[in-house]
Amino acid sequence: MPRRRGDWNEEKFDRLLEEKRGEGVRDQYSPWITVRDFPSKGRVSRARGWKTNRLHHLFSDHETRLFYILEWSDVVIDIREQFPLLDIELAQKISIDIGVKYPVDTASKFPRVLTTDFMVTVKQDGKVRDVALTVKPSSELKNKRVIEKFEIERNYYMAKGIEWGLVTEKHIPKLLARNIEWVHGAYRLEENSKKKIQDLPILRTELCGDNAVIAKA
Repeated sequence: MPRRRGDWNEEKFDRLLEEKRGEGVRDQYSPWITVRDFPSKGRVSRARGWKTNRLHHLFSDHETRLFYILEWSDVVIDIREQFPLLDIELAQKISIDIGVKYPVDTASKFPRVLTTDFMVTVKQDGKVRDVALTVKPSSELKNKRVIEKFEIERNYYMAKGIEWGLVTEKHIPKLLARNIEWVHGAYRLEENSKKKIQDLPILRTELCGDNAVIAKA
């Protein structure tokens, strides 16, 4: 979902389009927003993906944990974070249809671009499809405005024929995510010399237990 981006206007929108933000797949994908856009934002992180071989820009602990779960899943073949809903005309029409206000910049009055935390490409039974996933703390689900934006997002993807799902911390196995993160860092030993390669088989065995079913579902 959208976050504060400072000044927002048509000129900035056009610049991001020129930079091909929100375009491409795997290592060619460029997220609509990056951690560089929020130098003072709190819990942000970057992680180089196994599946994409590029840096992923993550804006919360929940996003980071879900990213590692998706990295471990056998059915996930691509992960695109901060994915933009660029068909603004459709998104605005949906907001009118469902009776909610579409977000605009208070100064320029230019419409904001909503973003989805993850657009995940999965391959199951020989079929490839995209699934949009929005991550939000369960404590924020009582916020009326948050729900209104979710409804714009949900209806947008419904119109595009893409499955949409909401993920809270209750859906993310925290211990499993932490273990995968450990393996993830040790995968490239030059990035963290403190992790011992001989420990990897033990950890991989642990990850193949009951919790691993969640990541491979």
